[in-house]
Amino acid sequence: MFYSAYEMIKDALKAVKTATKSIMTMVQTEMDKDPVSATQICTDAGFDYYVAKGGKARKTGAFKSTEPGVLVVQITGGGQQQFQISPDEGASFKDLDPVTCASTMVRGLISKKVYWFRARRVMTKGRYGEWTPWFSEEAP
Repeated sequence: MFYSAYEMIKDALKAVKTATKSIMTMVQTEMDKDPVSATQICTDAGFDYYVAKGGKARKTGAFKSTEPGVLVVQITGGGQQQFQISPDEGASFKDLDPVTCASTMVRGLISKKVYWFRARRVMTKGRYGEWTPWFSEEAP
């Protein structure tokens, strides 16, 4: 029996599709276990993150992670974002690296210390959106 190149490619793509579905299921399971870190888990696995219609909308804010000294900072909307962190409600601050999604995990924070954050959208041609008001959260 002759096994054509078309059939070989078709079988290979079927195997890739099956493996991808399996990986997606594993990633979703991990995201469901840790909703606060779900965006980061998704993007670390190489997938794009979005809230399905009818789901909860992403809210701007900082949220405690399950890891000590880690906060998840997110902004409503999508696209590339830039965040800033401040230990003193903006009197002094540090720029965090821009991210390509609406959230980022900030690591290395001191437990029980309150940190302040703000964000802005990074647009094309070197333009930026307006900064959000400062928002805060205590590091776990």
